[in-house]
Amino acid sequence: PQEGIKFSIAQHGTQQWEEYINLPNPEDQGPPAPWNTKLNTFQQLILHRYLREERVAFSVRKIVEYILGSIYSDPPPFDMKETFASSDYATPIVFFLSPGTDPAQIMHNFAAEKGASERLVVKSLGQGQGPVTDKLIERGKEQGLWVLLQNCHLCTSWMPSLDAIIEKLGSADSTSKISPDFRLFLTSMLSKAFPVAVLQTSINITNEPPLGLRVNLQRSLASFQEHFDAHSRTDV
Repeated sequence: PQEGIKFSIAQHGTQQWEEYINLPNPEDQGPPAPWNTKLNTFQQLILHRYLREERVAFSVRKIVEYILGSIYSDPPPFDMKETFASSDYATPIVFFLSPGTDPAQIMHNFAAEKGASERLVVKSLGQGQGPVTDKLIERGKEQGLWVLLQNCHLCTSWMPSLDAIIEKLGSADSTSKISPDFRLFLTSMLSKAFPVAVLQTSINITNEPPLGLRVNLQRSLASFQEHFDAHSRTDV
């Protein structure tokens, strides 16, 4: 197909192909005839890889939706309330960072809805922050704080300590001085330095920004509903 496309462009001119390349969503329309029927879905994905690389993710999503159904291409709106209910003091919640998302803001909003803003403590990690972070976690365990540690990938030297802390939390018994209200939240980019054992113990969240207007509206409406529910309970 590659040589045929080159010949088609040379023979029929570039106008049709320029119009196709400049479309806002070329993955929603086939390439110029006869390639709209000659190329299968995967071959069109390869075409987008060469002509409009920034649309490849959208093309892949379209293939997944075509083959498996929209349930696999449209992620459900993120529900912090359900995620929190599944956690406990020994089960951290890990947010993997992606462009356009802000776990810290999510946590601030959720803490406000739960009336726990004073309980939330946010700490940004970096080199040399290990000892301070250890003390913060100890205080959180005693006082039942919600400790949010941001950018764990920037403090690789402390990752073995984090692994040990989570292991101790998991092996704690009823005699341990750990408040049942204690929660540990972590944010990180994908990193080989992040302990695998922590991932296996934690609730892992990849809250990617919504693709498209419909999914964006669904997520916004879900967050509005949580806000209204929280205020209605407060009013009562």
